Amino acid sequence: MSYKTWASGEVLTASDLNTYLMAQSIPAFATTADRNTAIPSPIEGQFAFIELNDITTYYNGTAWQNYLFPSTWIAYTPTLSNITLGSGGTSAFYYQVVGKQVNVRGRITLGTTGTLTGAATFTLPVTCILSNQFWQSGASLLDSGTNYFQGVVQLGTTAASLYAVNSSGTYSVLTATSATVPFTWAINDVINVGFSYESV
Repeated sequence: MSYKTWASGEVLTASDLNTYLMAQSIPAFATTADRNTAIPSPIEGQFAFIELNDITTYYNGTAWQNYLFPSTWIAYTPTLSNITLGSGGTSAFYYQVVGKQVNVRGRITLGTTGTLTGAATFTLPVTCILSNQFWQSGASLLDSGTNYFQGVVQLGTTAASLYAVNSSGTYSVLTATSATVPFTWAINDVINVGFSYESV
């Protein structure tokens, strides 16, 4: 896709209209599904605005990406693994993109019968460029509003895992969260996370 300057009296063809005007404008769509239906074969560098989330997207030659201003936080719903929210449990996650930096913040509150059934993980909103990154103090683990425990977030390329800091030995070590680590999980227990990483 390129840029064209028309000469006076030159005929505007259908091909010119579609290539130089339609493909290089920023059309608005209600949802990403509407965008994908209307633009089945996007061109690299093409933009589209999504009204549902009030975000601008662009096509990088392979997939649609969000083009966000630094002040924009977008809600997303991660896939949780080994985390049972239980009745009344909640999960609220948000992310922000600044260039290739992705900022994530989230909060999980367990409800009735809520618990962890193994090492807690959740998916990332944008693919991470590196795997096995550790973010010290990237999480806090709250036991029913009484005690806070330090948590660490380990990033894979598409998901993050939660670890607790075990300081019982000579040196602090990381232990994967579980039904009983760092405490026995139950109603009103909370996981807070906040961290940044580089996208692909």
